[in-house]
Amino acid sequence: MNSNTVAIYFNDLVIYWSSVMIFCGALAFITMTLALWKPKNPRSAALGCFFPLAILFSFFLSRLIHWYFNMEQYAASFGAGTFSSIVPAFTRFTIGSYCLPGVILGICLAAWVVCKLGFVTSSGRLLDFAAPGICLLVAFIRLSALFNGSFIGKRPVTTVKFLQRLPFCVTVTDSAGNVSYRPAVFFLEFLLMLVAFFALLSFFYRHRTAKMYYPCRSTGNVWKMFLISYAAIEIVTDSLRTDKPLMHFTFLNKLNAYSAFISIAQVVALIFLLYVFFYYYVCSISTNGFNWKHIPALLLFLASIAGFGYFGEYSIQRYGAVLTGYLSMVISLFVDVLLCRLLYNSCAPEPEYYD
Repeated sequence: MNSNTVAIYFNDLVIYWSSVMIFCGALAFITMTLALWKPKNPRSAALGCFFPLAILFSFFLSRLIHWYFNMEQYAASFGAGTFSSIVPAFTRFTIGSYCLPGVILGICLAAWVVCKLGFVTSSGRLLDFAAPGICLLVAFIRLSALFNGSFIGKRPVTTVKFLQRLPFCVTVTDSAGNVSYRPAVFFLEFLLMLVAFFALLSFFYRHRTAKMYYPCRSTGNVWKMFLISYAAIEIVTDSLRTDKPLMHFTFLNKLNAYSAFISIAQVVALIFLLYVFFYYYVCSISTNGFNWKHIPALLLFLASIAGFGYFGEYSIQRYGAVLTGYLSMVISLFVDVLLCRLLYNSCAPEPEYYD
């Protein structure tokens, strides 16, 4: 692990390398969105409103989600009660952390607000232009873990010496001085999000202007492709990490027996998958009429949910079936993404009819 975490130290000003990395991600997000937006939209007032709101909402929601499921961290540090611990959560940033799903939800909320203010006719259209840049933002946020010791793997690498170094592994020293080499899961997600960026950029140029068959909207499709790409990547990589945020309720503590081992990021990612699949599933039936192909598509989707849920994550946690569990998870998520794309194709005309 990189021990030099401070980038700038001047009097009382301390800027960490992880913060610099996240700033680079935000800059890449803004630059990419502007690059895609400006040739099509001479007036950029919408983006002038969108970017500040996206940053504000992303910060607030990602911090709020982490606080809600980890109130004891903030209460213990400042001697506050459960409810009052929200004050130090938003005034003292030396403790606690942030949940990445809040960033995605914050950007989506910002686009909705910009649409309601009348700067754009559809929030989906704005999110289409922003989606490739969000891939870069997520990639840099994950890469920032290089400097803060988070998002590393559970099981140490002990056999292959070549892998016991960056970017494959990070060195971890426990309180007893024992050294181990943990997989750099943050770098894996960084690479996967870069792959998703190029795939999404290709989809943007080929399909953004497609005139979809009613009732499927012509806007928001690039954004939906981002959601399923992000969801598939996040479910796998979040399962690999040792410090994933769990759904530990403070007020509804009776639910903890069923939820305390479940990752927040994985639950949100599953919601994204369900939303995109059933959106295109309903649109496909409305467009083409219900036929026999829709039945195996639904059954296969539900089976794939069980594949990465029960045969994947649950088997890994409960029985330690690492190899078969992750193999089931990857195959199931690939099937989910493929089904969503096939349903999208059933709602879209042939490419030669695109504008």
